[in-house]
Amino acid sequence: MSFKELFEKENKFEAISFILLAAVALTGFVISICDIWCEINYSIVCVMLLTAISIHLCLSFFSRHILKKSDFDRGLDSLGDRIVASVGGVKKRIFENAEDADKYIAEKISTAEKIVYDLNWQDSLSDNRKIQRDNEERKRSQAAINESIKSFCSVKQQGSNKKKDKEPIAYKEIFTFPYKSRIDALKEHIAFGENYHCAYYDTKDENNNEKERFPKLQFVIIDEKEVIFVSSLYAPNLCAIQDEKIVSIFCNYFEQAWELSKIIKNDEMPSADTNKIIAEIETKYPLILCSKLK
Repeated sequence: MSFKELFEKENKFEAISFILLAAVALTGFVISICDIWCEINYSIVCVMLLTAISIHLCLSFFSRHILKKSDFDRGLDSLGDRIVASVGGVKKRIFENAEDADKYIAEKISTAEKIVYDLNWQDSLSDNRKIQRDNEERKRSQAAINESIKSFCSVKQQGSNKKKDKEPIAYKEIFTFPYKSRIDALKEHIAFGENYHCAYYDTKDENNNEKERFPKLQFVIIDEKEVIFVSSLYAPNLCAIQDEKIVSIFCNYFEQAWELSKIIKNDEMPSADTNKIIAEIETKYPLILCSKLK
């Protein structure tokens, strides 16, 4: 380490130790000179020097055994990621519960660079299949996610740091409406700006009868690089996966679902048409039938 590097911010503890040792050496030299002309209280001097040496030893231990370990752990994590990527492996993250997954989703949406796919369709569930969550915690998590969506969608196309490879920024979401909370979410998200696009999969036929159900995967894709499985039904297997080939499968699944869905809002549709579609949805899916919580 050079003398200049010693006084950089990340080496502050080493710099303090160096200054203390230099002060001890200088004090010893001054005492040896002054002892010729004046009387010195050596007990006080000894206490001061021992204190300085003790501080130096503590700082040295902290910087070498604690800070260096943290740096090593971070470096090891980074090295692990590079090794996994180099051999074409899969990077995954397992969440302990739905709350941790929601926090991760909110963070990833807010830092996404160009596109987010949100496959939010679902069917109503019998009570014995629902995952019990604290209602207040659920509301906080959903509010954080909504704020991240709003932040992502508010980024301007021109001059944005997020815009890369001249691709437009877009948040694409697919709904179904088994509960009132889904219609409420649609109305809130619609106001997030021109970068927000949405559609809905019609679960009723032309006679307004329920179509035959099929299992509906729920996930969020970030920048076509990472897929996050968002439904609490997946607990205890809530996870996020980063792998180009695996994520491409889910991107293809989302695009097929988008083609089978009815557009509610995109950058070409007038707001009057969007409002008309929402009115039709509320007529087709009466709120009285959607009164249960998600």
